[in-house]
Amino acid sequence: MTPVPRPEPGEVQASANSSPLKASKSRTHYVVKHQKRNVLVSKSKGVKKTRTKLKDDNEWQQDETDTLIARTDKGDEIQDIAKAIKRTVLSCRKKLAAMRTALRKTWTHEQDIKLCEMYLDCKTEVDIRRVAFPNKSLSEVIKRRKYHTVRDTESGRDTPSELYTTMLFAHNPNLKK
Repeated sequence: MTPVPRPEPGEVQASANSSPLKASKSRTHYVVKHQKRNVLVSKSKGVKKTRTKLKDDNEWQQDETDTLIARTDKGDEIQDIAKAIKRTVLSCRKKLAAMRTALRKTWTHEQDIKLCEMYLDCKTEVDIRRVAFPNKSLSEVIKRRKYHTVRDTESGRDTPSELYTTMLFAHNPNLKK
């Protein structure tokens, strides 16, 4: 069977299984350019049927994001949440993943203190992540540890952060500044 070429936008295409004798009962399909993709629109007995498009290409509004967070925290199913905010399940999952990634990359002052304390107690990055930061990736823990313990300055010297230096002297009173 030879493949049927796809019609250009605006062309009329008769159904593949229609015969010339039944032309009045066959469906006619129009291909319409619809927001960066072709959507098949069928016209049967004078009624135009189109696929409904949800708001997935639009930016998320704050109330939609708040609803997504609140209902996810409450334990609602993602399908129910998507219906409530008129988004697809895939769009909701992508938004949740993006929010988790952003949360994983941000560090609070308390988390920095905990990281430095554990590193000064001779814990490895793997142990630090497992015990104190299970929601962060190992690479994020390593990057943050390097941020505090070694920093390149314009002079070409590597110097630790002020937080790490302060904690280092507090942790080892025998060291001299």
